[in-house]
Amino acid sequence: MINKVPPKAKILFIDDEEPNRYGFIAAFRKYYDITTAETAEDGKHWLRENEFHIVICDERLPGENGSSFLCWVKEKYHDIITMLITGYEDLSPAIEAINKGEIYQYIHKPWNNDQVKIIIDQAFDRYCDHLKIKNQNQELEKAYNELDRLLYSASHDLRGPLTSILGLTKLIKSECDDSVQGTYIDMIEESVSKLENILQGIAHFSENLKNGFSIESIKFENLLEDVLYKINAKELKNRSTKIIKVVSQQNEFYSDPKRVKIILDHLLRNACHFQNEKNAEQTIRTEVIVDEKEARISISDNGVGFDKETADKVFQMFYRGHSKSRGAGIGLYIVKEAVERLGGSVKTESELGKGTSFYVTIPNMRE
Repeated sequence: MINKVPPKAKILFIDDEEPNRYGFIAAFRKYYDITTAETAEDGKHWLRENEFHIVICDERLPGENGSSFLCWVKEKYHDIITMLITGYEDLSPAIEAINKGEIYQYIHKPWNNDQVKIIIDQAFDRYCDHLKIKNQNQELEKAYNELDRLLYSASHDLRGPLTSILGLTKLIKSECDDSVQGTYIDMIEESVSKLENILQGIAHFSENLKNGFSIESIKFENLLEDVLYKINAKELKNRSTKIIKVVSQQNEFYSDPKRVKIILDHLLRNACHFQNEKNAEQTIRTEVIVDEKEARISISDNGVGFDKETADKVFQMFYRGHSKSRGAGIGLYIVKEAVERLGGSVKTESELGKGTSFYVTIPNMRE
């Protein structure tokens, strides 16, 4: 799970002396989100129920002392930065705790507010840096595992159409009937189309893995026209599917056009692939509404649809929920990954035999 870097430090301050607690809040409440407690036991309760980035604790507490409590904190919550408040007579346990690597810093009584703020800011920077590294490691591990699975799956998926093409080519060479040859050629074209879908999915998967963003102004009318032109040329050239397009954009919208295009492309191709051939009028409706904060995209069809069990799985990698599925089974997975990288959300609603709708929300990255 990737954790967002927090904008503000959340601090748990533990001291059994009320003036110290009030004094700490008064001095630092403008800068940090502060919770206070009187005892180590109270501190444990707060930690079990809430998220904190820094714990600052007095050494002398009723019951369990501060250094012992902070050792417990580091054992249970490895990422939390811990600090110990001490007097001169308390230096021995503080030094011992620091030498064990359990405590980031100690604060001497009476403390200087300016110095304490510097220490806290440095500690919070360290927490955020550690979190960034942790997130990067998780992303690298996730990318490695996904690439490994993709290579295995793609090699398997590519083998089928290639084998089919080779077999059909041999049949054409031995067939004299032009009409039969034409049938074989149509089948080859279908296999080539499947290969193209697989390769395009791999290319989009690779493009979306890149961490960089190219934030540009997006005109959805133009972007959608470009996507629909390519889809009409390839997916719908022999069909009478009706495309309804509604775009309402009065505001400037900024995002990564490549990723937005990938999202639209896969959702619209998905709607094309899963049309219901029994319907007299096959329809795909695309609506985009843009305001100052976000773009809301809906793509609906009256195709074959799917049940609730399938709806819970359609965004999984390599999931194929229907016999009509084509490509590498990563189209909707790529959509979800691209939307989340843009800070948005995607959901689907569907009814078996009646059609499917996808709803995407993407924030405006104008600033």
